[in-house]
Amino acid sequence: MWWFEKRPGLTVFLIGLVTRILYLINAALKDPLFYHPIMDPLYHHQWAQAIIRGGWLNELPYFRAPLYPHLLALIYLIFGPNLLIPRIVQAVLGAGSCYLIFHIAKRLSSERHGFYTGLITALYPLLIYFDGELLIPSLLIFLILLSILLLLKEQLFLAGLVGGLAAITRPNVLAFFAILFCYYLIKHKKVLPILLGLIIPIVPVTVRNYIVSREIIVIAWQGGINFYIGNNPKSDGMTAIIPGTRKDWWGGYYDARRIVAESLGREPSYHEIDRYWFRKGLNFIISHPFSALALYLKKLYLLIGGVEIANNRSIYFFKNFTFLKYLIIFTPIFQFPFGLLFPFALVGLFFWIKRKKNPLPLIFVLSYGCSFLPFFINGRYRTPLIPFLAFFAVIGYTAIRRDRKFLFVFLPAAILSNANLFQLPLTNYAQDHLTLAGYYFEQGKLNRAYEEANLSLRYGDLSETHALLGRIHSRLGNLNLAIKEYRRAITLNPSLPEPYLNIGNLFARSNIIDSAFKYIRAACKIDPYNGRALNSLGNLCFTTGRLEQAETLYLRASRLEPDYLSPLYHLALIYLRTGRYDSALTIYNRLVRIDPASKLTVSLRRRLGL
Repeated sequence: MWWFEKRPGLTVFLIGLVTRILYLINAALKDPLFYHPIMDPLYHHQWAQAIIRGGWLNELPYFRAPLYPHLLALIYLIFGPNLLIPRIVQAVLGAGSCYLIFHIAKRLSSERHGFYTGLITALYPLLIYFDGELLIPSLLIFLILLSILLLLKEQLFLAGLVGGLAAITRPNVLAFFAILFCYYLIKHKKVLPILLGLIIPIVPVTVRNYIVSREIIVIAWQGGINFYIGNNPKSDGMTAIIPGTRKDWWGGYYDARRIVAESLGREPSYHEIDRYWFRKGLNFIISHPFSALALYLKKLYLLIGGVEIANNRSIYFFKNFTFLKYLIIFTPIFQFPFGLLFPFALVGLFFWIKRKKNPLPLIFVLSYGCSFLPFFINGRYRTPLIPFLAFFAVIGYTAIRRDRKFLFVFLPAAILSNANLFQLPLTNYAQDHLTLAGYYFEQGKLNRAYEEANLSLRYGDLSETHALLGRIHSRLGNLNLAIKEYRRAITLNPSLPEPYLNIGNLFARSNIIDSAFKYIRAACKIDPYNGRALNSLGNLCFTTGRLEQAETLYLRASRLEPDYLSPLYHLALIYLRTGRYDSALTIYNRLVRIDPASKLTVSLRRRLGL
């Protein structure tokens, strides 16, 4: 009791740190994807490596806000590209956030309320989960809380400076500062120190973007794309995919650019890409106002609903590999923890407004939460709200204990939050087992991959699962079974290019050239912007002596996927065969920038005699 009374801030920090370290140990031992990031975590990992070694990915204007990948790159530079160390750093940041919210709540209310707020934050399972992912919440939450604590301390310039760092972590933070400026102007408070501090971290990002693109891109150029994702006839308010584009990260990225290029008939600038998608989203809102309104109401519900919406991998499926399975709970009538946190927090918000308390936390919750409504909603986007909702939940619980009439706010909020009005599926077991099957396949554990793929088929007959089974049989040398699975995948989804491409590559390996051309051309016809298919078609032309056609195909593939080594390598071989040594050397320098240690880079170095 003495320790809790004398060191409450340190106590919540230590509880937060211990729970996060225990989770990391648990996940490192049990979670099969811990050392195998996918989607956004993989993108951050690749970007951080590109920052260190150079290459095309770090030579473009920022598609996303850059601070987190640069922090990741700094950690890699010191410790090497170890996927555990960044998570330990994030565990410390997460525990630091518990300490900061303790002091914020203490200043706003009392030390007792601060302690309970910090304790909830320390033990909140979704915060623990995201502190263990190569994603931005741990850094973002820490910066937001530090900025708001500095605002409460009237250290306005430093608050703005930290807020600027948060903005180049996630630009939605600027919505909070825009409302804050208006409030401070009304209250005749100083805004210039905040504004000056805010722009200092942003200006270098803007200048750097202009240097590499000759375009004024303040932080990042993904806003228009995300706006259209959240405002189109097929939007469900939570799926982060442009309709008609590929589902994988890079496929979707390239398709978003390719569609604009086709519309304009030329290669677009980054501003043009951004404006194109923003205008399409705006046109949807103008031409279908009632559908847009219904979609915004749905997104508002998703923001306050108890279901945790996954964005990269299923939270409800992968929690089962760690002790979080006991802390993230879903039943038909109750979703823990958000389904309990939100109704208590709403009571606290109601009480806070009624008593005319400091509006700073209220401004943040409303402005930051609503900043996602024009886009789409998922569980990790609302994590920066959790510490403040925890504070309001403590206030709400206290208010209910003192006056039972607040139950008239709590009960409807609890029913609404836990109702799952849109009957969101918690997990897609077919897709989740397919994800695991893909992981085991990449690790060379073909038997485990085969087991998981067959588990996937129990829950749904996915064409992608049959395509993976084809790859497994191909790796095992069962070519007839591989072709059978690929053809099943084509039957289920004739518009999927990969099975055609894989069958074509099998025929190419077996030197059945005519059949190989037939299937690979079919893949290119279905998806003319598939760099892998174009590369395979180029390989067929290369092996049959059609060097001019192969060169054209390799150039197209390398433009579509600038980090794809194979077309560049084969392009250099063509240059060497046709006596263009300098051109081959230029290609080699590109390979070095992308991946100096790859087998293809090393092979080309030997061929060039370097």
